[in-house]
Amino acid sequence: MLARRQFLQGALGAAAMAAFPANRKPYRIDIHVHLGRNRQEMGQMSKDKLADAVQYLTGEMDRHDVSKALIVAVEPQFPTELYMEAAKLSSERLLAACSVIPRPADAAIEKLKAWRERGAKALKLQPAQYDPRDPAVEQVVAEAVRMGLPVLFHHTDTPKSFPDMLSHFSSTFPTGNFVVIHFGGVYGFWDVLPLARLPNVYLETSTAFARIVRSPLRSMLHFLVEEQRLNKLIFGSELPGEYGAVTGAIEELLGSEAGPDVRKAVYRGNAERILKLTVSGRRAQEEEERDRWQKTGEIFSALGVREGSRIAELGSGRGYFIVRLARAVGQTGRVWGVDIAEGEVKQLRLRLEEDEIENVEVVHGDTKDPKLAPASIDGILITDAYHEMTEYQAMLAAARQALKPGGKLVLVDRVRKEAKRQDLSKEERDRQANQHQIAPELVEGELREAGFQIIERRDPFVDRPGDSVHWLIVAGR
Repeated sequence: MLARRQFLQGALGAAAMAAFPANRKPYRIDIHVHLGRNRQEMGQMSKDKLADAVQYLTGEMDRHDVSKALIVAVEPQFPTELYMEAAKLSSERLLAACSVIPRPADAAIEKLKAWRERGAKALKLQPAQYDPRDPAVEQVVAEAVRMGLPVLFHHTDTPKSFPDMLSHFSSTFPTGNFVVIHFGGVYGFWDVLPLARLPNVYLETSTAFARIVRSPLRSMLHFLVEEQRLNKLIFGSELPGEYGAVTGAIEELLGSEAGPDVRKAVYRGNAERILKLTVSGRRAQEEEERDRWQKTGEIFSALGVREGSRIAELGSGRGYFIVRLARAVGQTGRVWGVDIAEGEVKQLRLRLEEDEIENVEVVHGDTKDPKLAPASIDGILITDAYHEMTEYQAMLAAARQALKPGGKLVLVDRVRKEAKRQDLSKEERDRQANQHQIAPELVEGELREAGFQIIERRDPFVDRPGDSVHWLIVAGR
């Protein structure tokens, strides 16, 4: 039986590797693994065995191209203290998930805070330790979400009350991220499959998943295919010895038609984002909040963004608009991110590399010149950066030169709500800039002086709670 299992794991693992291009070695992130070679060792782990267990785990990770792994504690069987110590032994490769028993809630929250301060990257909740209807669970989950920790629900077989609880958490805590370990179990997965529709719920691939894919129950997974929810899977193994079987089952379900975006999401993209391992991941919560008020779609419409467009952003920072523009213009389009700050340029390049975005060129410009080729750009965007420009006449001239005939320049900036508009436009420009604002009337005059035609002005454009209101101006070359 053991020989057959080893053969199966090897064969499935080989099939998984064959699915990736030979010229680029893939890497994966395991979001759920325990220490030990097997379940017996897993349950008998102790401090004196940690070094050997970590060496074995990282060796298996190397064999299966797993770059990082989240080792998951389960109190009291696999103590968090032990797993935190293990993560230190290979800090570049291993992250630790803490575990707390939800009741009493006050004590659980204090423990959670302590583990978070020591570097825990996720919270694990074990079904034997709580009732899904217990309000203490929600208190602990709320605290985890507040701290930016994803919550892993460990269910070999799902109790009937669990889907209702998780659906409630998903809507109550929209910035939270929730992972159903073991795919909900062989006898419970059907109840959790619909949860894949929820934007912040993921189904993890260890144990039950591989068994389901290799059984007649596989036909029940067509729901994920038909509704294009395969990207809601998230790679996890439970034990490093299961890597071959799990990756093989994933590839068997994905098949040859699954695109690279789906594979990336399953094997590492989802984990990178919810564990905040990339620049984008670390900014995910901030940018999700910004998405609710930024009116990105209206800005892109004003720019005339479409498939194949060539768009530049001046003052691109760390890439909020750049990554969204890259998706909007598609692979036939091109985006330029221009900034004068070397640190911002480096951060944007790192973000694009991590997210494998290939249709963006990052430009280290200067205060007078965005360094864009003449008549090469369909649209230029400047958001909350124009008031900071000291050489704005030269920058506007260079922007106009870079635009194609008929190209558009879109500026979004702000003015303080208490400012008197009739007086503000007459103030010295430096004084406005020092207050991090600029009057749209003043900007329109500067655009006309630079040879632009004012097409549209929306004032206010975004009126958020606070002391400033944003305006938008569209100008033509």
